[in-house]
Amino acid sequence: MLQYLLAAVYGLVFGIANIIPGVSGGTMLVVFGCYDKVCGALSLNLKEIKKNIVFLIFFGIGAVIGLLGFSYVITWLFDNFPTETYMFFMGLIVGSAPLIIRNATVKEKFRPICAVPFVLALALVVGLTMLEQFSVTSSAASAEGIGGMIMYLAAGFLAAVAMIIPGVS
Repeated sequence: MLQYLLAAVYGLVFGIANIIPGVSGGTMLVVFGCYDKVCGALSLNLKEIKKNIVFLIFFGIGAVIGLLGFSYVITWLFDNFPTETYMFFMGLIVGSAPLIIRNATVKEKFRPICAVPFVLALALVVGLTMLEQFSVTSSAASAEGIGGMIMYLAAGFLAAVAMIIPGVS
């Protein structure tokens, strides 16, 4: 019974982490050691789904509660305490760096070539931040028509992928 409660708690934390800007649900899965179980199910690997079905049900219940429940809390925090809320989230992001570095160097020692993906990801995030000034809805792909539908489908796909990849928020 304790394992089912833990699965629900893992799902809850995963759901909350996906609401918090800059905090990765995928990283939380790695921290709790259930990344492979969840990814195996999401890849529609029937063997993995059957093996972990009870875990996945409790995890899913926790994730939905975390996503829905915390979305109200975070909205209230941003409305009433925007600076403090952003500072708290920045602390969470910076504070998780040692854990991520430790997990990244468990199997092999750090080599300079390992910095290449880090630099590429950093450049991508900085580039996307610079592009933020251009509004998607003011472009030709508005919410109307097939272009808007394709844009929303692409955004939904990227959001779903970002929920699972560790370190991507």
